[in-house]
Amino acid sequence: SRDGAATGKDMAFDLRATARRTKETWRWQAGIDWTAGQFSLPPWQRDARVRIEAEGLLTETLLQVDQAHLAVADVGAVTASLRWDREREVATEWGLVSERIDLAATMREWLQPWLTSLGLPAWQTSGSVLFAAEWREGGDFGGLQRFFATLENATLADGTDYLRMEGVEAQLAWEAGRPQPAEIRVAAAHFGDLPLGEFRLPLVLEGRSARIENLVAPLLDGQFTVDRLAIDHAADSWRAEFAGGIAGVSMPKLSHALGWPVMFGTLSAHIPRIAYENDVLNMDGALGIEVFDGGVIVHQLRMLAPFSDRRHLLVDVTARGLDLGMLTHTFAFGSIEGRFDADLRDLEMAGWHPLRFDARIDSSPGDDRRLLSIGALKDITALGDPREAATVRQLPERDGFGLGYARIGIGCVLREGVCALSGIAGHDADDRVLIMQGSGIPSVDIIGYNRRIDWPALVARFREVLAGRQGLRVE
Repeated sequence: SRDGAATGKDMAFDLRATARRTKETWRWQAGIDWTAGQFSLPPWQRDARVRIEAEGLLTETLLQVDQAHLAVADVGAVTASLRWDREREVATEWGLVSERIDLAATMREWLQPWLTSLGLPAWQTSGSVLFAAEWREGGDFGGLQRFFATLENATLADGTDYLRMEGVEAQLAWEAGRPQPAEIRVAAAHFGDLPLGEFRLPLVLEGRSARIENLVAPLLDGQFTVDRLAIDHAADSWRAEFAGGIAGVSMPKLSHALGWPVMFGTLSAHIPRIAYENDVLNMDGALGIEVFDGGVIVHQLRMLAPFSDRRHLLVDVTARGLDLGMLTHTFAFGSIEGRFDADLRDLEMAGWHPLRFDARIDSSPGDDRRLLSIGALKDITALGDPREAATVRQLPERDGFGLGYARIGIGCVLREGVCALSGIAGHDADDRVLIMQGSGIPSVDIIGYNRRIDWPALVARFREVLAGRQGLRVE
């Protein structure tokens, strides 16, 4: 093309054309078989095997395509019309209606290049689609007047496969200046590793925005809810916000679905509002989670590049009254009875690997039963000096027998791969850290003698201690 935007290379065509003139107008018919070569009009690119059959009229000022049938190999076919102003060299209006189109090929060749140009992540698709569109010069929304699409047995997944919907049947309609409800049914889906059952998506399209409100989808024996999800495109950027949560999900069932060790109790969580803009995700307020018979609050959450492999997480977490028995039973780490509070500040993770944090765990106030089993004592000492661990391994284990303790306290400040260890407040000395303070008869104190611990080495020791525990993976 004159501006160099459209280019062709090694292109070969078979052309058939006839024209008849009546006064100042040419009535024409033409057919083109594109048999070889490559054509590029950024962001799109296409190889050969394309056939076009068209007819219309031509004047000094106008090129009109009354009907054109475009068939693209491995994709499908579209029938279109066009009016072109020859003096200004611009289109004034066009319209198109498709036959059944292969959705994977359409996404790969037509939609994904456009989405990429808008800065959106890659998507994977399958199934088929039918669509129609109408455009007119001078209108809002870039001139687009109407759009309609039908999805049949479709699968939609983002490039990381974090979000995936299967068995999608949908009818989507959009019209300039008018909100249009959509009919969407999803047979199954998952967000990360969370599986969802069949649900209907109450979607409304209006202008450059889409919104979903009051969505309820089955999640195992509970439900996943969307109070509001809104997506807007403005000023060459995308914005989104979400509010919703999870209610009444059995932790044993969820553990099994995610391939985790079996956890107990139920999971409920509510997200007040999460906003996404400029490739940054921020959460307003706090996320409340009920698990291990206690409460966990996630706040100050911020994630950079959340839909890519370069995701970077910043967050604080507060936990109160968690049941140590449930937790230790879940991770097969002996048995410790009692409750604990935890604070995790300034957690920074890159690709789900911790870079830094300030963490603290302490016994919860109260008079709950506090016992440490011999098995738990063996597991804990196995993290430390092998000689001490060998001595403790000789102790016999008996059901119902435990060592009393008064308090647990342990902290870790992670910087540059090194954990600075602290123990029960007021009991640390230069050469030791008191982690568990014994109480009653029999009882036990657990003391650490290394205040600086290599974090990767500590994680490796946990793996060694828990090696061979069926269904357990520590990362």
